[in-house]
Formats: sequence, structure tokens, C-alpha cells
Amino acid sequence: MNIADWIAVGSLLVALVALIIQQTRLTNAATRSEKRIETKLRIYYLLQDGDCLEEDIVKGVEHMEPIKKVNEPEIRKALYEMLKDGTIRFTRENKYKARRRKPTKKGAADELDDAD
Repeated sequence: MNIADWIAVGSLLVALVALIIQQTRLTNAATRSEKRIETKLRIYYLLQDGDCLEEDIVKGVEHMEPIKKVNEPEIRKALYEMLKDGTIRFTRENKYKARRRKPTKKGAADELDDAD
């Protein structure tokens, strides 16, 4: 093998390592996103029964997943995102409440009215 072949092999190895690192980062980001969505769904499920304090939400998520350790900052981040996108709201009693509203998709509200 001459020097040009070694340079080509080296550049291929560098490209392969870069691809592996990129795929690892994408996988980690997707895992974090899925975990956040799962946390949001758990919180929304808890709020269906009624208004809850933040401590009640943390305890409820702990009760849903007794084996795993509860990550409180992750729960707070999920609460913030849910407040930001309007899924839940914060009441005067320092409680979180699920927002109940009709679908915003055009035509979906008419279908709901016809089903009643």
C-alpha cells in the first residue's frame, strides 16, 4: 500500500468515527425527547382527576413508576413546557389544572357536536 491508500483509509476511519458520534447524539436526543413526552403524559393523566400541587404531581409520578428514580427537574421542565404550550394552567391556589378545550382542527368540532 502506498501513502495515498493509507490517507484514504485514515479519512474513512475518521468519517466512520464522526458518523458513530453523530448517531449517538441523535439517539440520546431522541431518548430525552421520548422521556419528556412520557412525563408529560403522566402529568396530564394525573391532572385529569383534579387540580394538583407540584408535590402531588411528583408523588403521583413516583407512584406510577415505583421502580425508577423520579427526576424532579425533568418533571419541572415538563410542567414548564406544558404551561408554555397551554396544555395545563396554573391556578391562584398554586395548583396545576388540565386545560379542557375543544379540538382546534377545522371540522373536528362539528364532528363532536354531531356525535352528542
